[in-house]
Amino acid sequence: MKVINTKNLPGEWINTKGLSISPDLEMFFKQVRLASPDSKLLYWKAGVYFQNHIVCDASGVQGFNIQSKVFDSFYFLATDPRVKGGTYSVGNLIYINDFFLQMSKDKKKCPLILYLNTGGVRVTQPRRIFSPVFRLLPELAEIAKTRLVVCMATQKCLGIGALFFGTGHFRIVAGPKTILNLTGPQVISQSMTESEKFESYASAESQLKKNHLIHEVVENSQVAFQRLLDILTLKKNFQSASSLNTAMKSIENCGESDLSNKEKTFLSSIGPLSLEIFPQLSSKWKSFLVLHPKGLIGVIAHPLLNPDNLIGVAELHRAIEALKLFSALQIPLLSAIDSPGGDPRKLATDQDIVLESVDLATKLYEYPFKKMGLIMARCYGGAGLFSLMKVHKSEALYGLKSSRIGIMSEGIIESLISKSSSLTEEWQKTKAEHLDEMADMVATKNIDGMIELKDLSEVIGKTLFKR
Repeated sequence: MKVINTKNLPGEWINTKGLSISPDLEMFFKQVRLASPDSKLLYWKAGVYFQNHIVCDASGVQGFNIQSKVFDSFYFLATDPRVKGGTYSVGNLIYINDFFLQMSKDKKKCPLILYLNTGGVRVTQPRRIFSPVFRLLPELAEIAKTRLVVCMATQKCLGIGALFFGTGHFRIVAGPKTILNLTGPQVISQSMTESEKFESYASAESQLKKNHLIHEVVENSQVAFQRLLDILTLKKNFQSASSLNTAMKSIENCGESDLSNKEKTFLSSIGPLSLEIFPQLSSKWKSFLVLHPKGLIGVIAHPLLNPDNLIGVAELHRAIEALKLFSALQIPLLSAIDSPGGDPRKLATDQDIVLESVDLATKLYEYPFKKMGLIMARCYGGAGLFSLMKVHKSEALYGLKSSRIGIMSEGIIESLISKSSSLTEEWQKTKAEHLDEMADMVATKNIDGMIELKDLSEVIGKTLFKR
């Protein structure tokens, strides 16, 4: 990446002591130091920026490099709402471009966190800002190809700020009343007709239910910052839960949706510590970061033995978004299936469940890191698409003892063919070939083996962490 004007004078990394920052950032840096007392915070002090020989004011955006031994070191880019509502000036945009340039010099590919409290671009600079603002989106897209990008919005995230927010692998909003939109209510009221109250559709709590922009909404910035530190802490790949100390909370206290005892047992059979991600998106297909004794893995899993585990569009979306995050974290994947199949009813059909299913199946097939499947109880119909069978380039597919697999359950098959003697005869011959514990599928190497839950951690270690 190139700084917009080669006549710009370079900036420098300096200590943050004495730096004026917003109250939210003060709180965040306290959380950082509490979690990691030896952490090192550096601020990218702007040089002198020019556009068409005009000096550009870069105040209002601040970039940091935060280094720690407890959690993964990261870059942090924040708008300052105290400066003209956090709007982006030409100088701000040149500063961001310069900050990205400094990031590109770091071969470790440390994560980037974007903190967004912004009214969008500064409207008093409409032509000067045109090129600088729109070049940043493709640059962010390029950054997201090689490193984790996390976006946090609070209070307001409008215009280009909302587009920046949409680039994140993990997108969290602090405060349910936070508004995110392409523009604010004043522009809408002056230039077009809208019968709905702006907050009714632009608020985070509304959009979480209606579209795919937001992954999580939490009550305030402190909780949001802790979620980010939790993920970065797990990304550090600690070898045991005791290494995390106060920096990482236990599974019961991570702000997650309630987990059943069966789910907790399943997760603990993988490793000592877990963090649910995107708990508000769907309760029928969950996603977790799990600390296995040999390293961090991503898990998508149906709630075990939940009778209502039909896969709908919301479930597919949560799984797709989880895969994007896991891939950015560059971690192995476990897909754990207990489902009677895809939802064939009207609502799912209207929501494009066929195309969404193809999208997830393709993303699972193309997942670039080691992956394996596990049949936990049922794997019927389209659920098999997501089981990570070996023909989908997975390392292995296992089943838990007593689990079942097929196009549909035997009871439904027998009901469908009950009026046809020839089909019933054919079914009885086929059924006779089915062996207990799917030994016939193990023999044909469609399944690598049937295991007990207590053996899952060992199997994962040998499968996903083998050299």
